[in-house]
Amino acid sequence: MEKDKADMRQIHELQEQLSRARWDYWITEVFMSWQWLFLLLSTLVFTLIWLRCLRKDNLMLILINGLIAFIFCILADTIGGEFQLWDYPRMLLPWGARMFCIDWMIAVVSMLAYQYFQRWKSFAAAAAGISIVFAGVLEQLAKVMNIYMDYLWSSWYSLPIYFLLFCGLKAATDGIGRKANPHFQEGPVSSRKS
Repeated sequence: MEKDKADMRQIHELQEQLSRARWDYWITEVFMSWQWLFLLLSTLVFTLIWLRCLRKDNLMLILINGLIAFIFCILADTIGGEFQLWDYPRMLLPWGARMFCIDWMIAVVSMLAYQYFQRWKSFAAAAAGISIVFAGVLEQLAKVMNIYMDYLWSSWYSLPIYFLLFCGLKAATDGIGRKANPHFQEGPVSSRKS
């Protein structure tokens, strides 16, 4: 019991040192940097696009899709950071979820894809395209901008994860829609044009 308390005290002290170091780094190196401003502006732009494009019909399913995406992305980022697979030298906030703004952007894209691509064939094609852009372009751009650093990870590992994430989210959201409404069809919109 005493050993447990001593171990926990030591962990607590190390955590305090890490929190202090993270705050000092963030306030002197990150806050108001061009990368910080870019992340803030990008988050606001994505949010405005989402609000502008969001369909009100079946809003609950679209929001469920986004919430699940956001939670999954935060968990994945936290786990990847804790296992030192990657890190983010530039973050909006020095504490909390490592890169919640990017996680939010992924959730926004997931909601928009779910909203606009109702049929599985078109959705899978859109999910593949979005996954390629995220892994092949945006993660590379984030590295160049010193927003993202991979240690034991390759952006190409992310490609199938993004694809499976989007497809899994659609399947889960459609499943919830079928449970809530026996007449539910693929996607959130009842009037089908595609």
